[in-house]
Amino acid sequence: MTHYDLFVIGAGSGGLAAAKNAAKYGKKVAIAEADRVGGTCVLKGCVPKKIMSYAGHYADSLSEAKGYGFDIQHTFDFKTFAQKRNDEIDRLNGIHLSLLEKAGVELIMGHAAFKDDHTVTVDGQDYTADHFVIAVGGTPTVPEIEGAEHMITSDGVWQLDSLPKSMVVWGGGYIGVEFASIFQSLGTEVTVVIRRQNVLAGFDEEISTFLQDEMTKRGIQFITDDTIEHVTTNNDGVKTAHLKSGKALEAEVVLAATGRVPHTHKLKLENAHITCNNKGYVKVSKQLLTTNDKVYAVGDVTGRVELTPVAIKHGRMVTNNLYSNHNQTVDDAAPTAVFTNPPLGVVGLTEQQAIEKYGSENIEVYKEEFRPMIHVLSQKTERVLMKMIVHKTERTVLGLHMAGRDAAEIIQGFAVAVRAELTKEQFDATVAIHPSSAEEFVLMKEPVR
Repeated sequence: MTHYDLFVIGAGSGGLAAAKNAAKYGKKVAIAEADRVGGTCVLKGCVPKKIMSYAGHYADSLSEAKGYGFDIQHTFDFKTFAQKRNDEIDRLNGIHLSLLEKAGVELIMGHAAFKDDHTVTVDGQDYTADHFVIAVGGTPTVPEIEGAEHMITSDGVWQLDSLPKSMVVWGGGYIGVEFASIFQSLGTEVTVVIRRQNVLAGFDEEISTFLQDEMTKRGIQFITDDTIEHVTTNNDGVKTAHLKSGKALEAEVVLAATGRVPHTHKLKLENAHITCNNKGYVKVSKQLLTTNDKVYAVGDVTGRVELTPVAIKHGRMVTNNLYSNHNQTVDDAAPTAVFTNPPLGVVGLTEQQAIEKYGSENIEVYKEEFRPMIHVLSQKTERVLMKMIVHKTERTVLGLHMAGRDAAEIIQGFAVAVRAELTKEQFDATVAIHPSSAEEFVLMKEPVR
């Protein structure tokens, strides 16, 4: 039986970060993976999705170029694009494999499950370790409705070999709105079905409403306060989504983007006395320690902030604490982006969260809405919304929210300022870069409420 200083289960972003960081400390490390190395982000999530988003942006730019005097005739070969996208994912998978080898981490292919408090089994072989890290992430879930087999999830998008003429997207979270935007830009007729009035629950309501309005202007149809009850298909493969309201929507593809669940069901966590909550997420402390004092959990499997950079930060934090006498605790505050058209970028508190925390009398809201300069000639009606939340007496900038072109790039820089708890006056004292959209965050003078 082989013994390790650290045994990591799951070779996604968080697991890879933990394994490689532990190896830097000279520790004997193994990592088990049942699929390909790289995890959801690299193989089935943010990376291939961002590549698809770029394709959508090229389609938009080609259509907008006429306003600048360009007369461009073009076609889009989805099959060629999909193959190039998949080739890039294969390349990244190879890079991660080589980085593990270079770091001296042993890769063990197969499903890992706990045998007892300090032993895991991978395909019949037992391994022990001083410490373990659970980093198995999550997987898309499909509601148990009649005809569920006729739908695809986000994982199924990567198997499409032709561009659908029509698509029904069920769900208004990150995944649903991003794929709705991508496929609409590429030429697919898209309808989004959501149970609520607005997309992106948990985001600033004003920003999410603005995004939904902008997506509607682009031609995406939203059916709100409704849900899919069952799905049928005909001999030609055309799907029909039957809604609770009685509506029936026909489409080539029905994409279920209704949520994700943690990948914990095969780990036999009970054998190691590790506790999960009622949704299957592993319960952890502020140091990401499970109910077994030798086992940590990082990333999406904890049910905290399900973002790749957070998982990476988790993996490094755990191993730094273990091997360099750090005592870091988890910090869930993180900037994030939604790569829709237009994209969103946010950091800090929403207006609703700020009011709940400090009271409406202690909050100021600054806001600017405008047409970006790039669309002056393109004649596109897309607009930008930028919003700042400020503590009225302490003057600290509590949150920044943007819907518009380059939002992610702009918010990433300003996230440093929000984390450093800079004041509104320090923003005001900063010289603007003109002309730019970003300058509006240092030019907002009067609160709107």
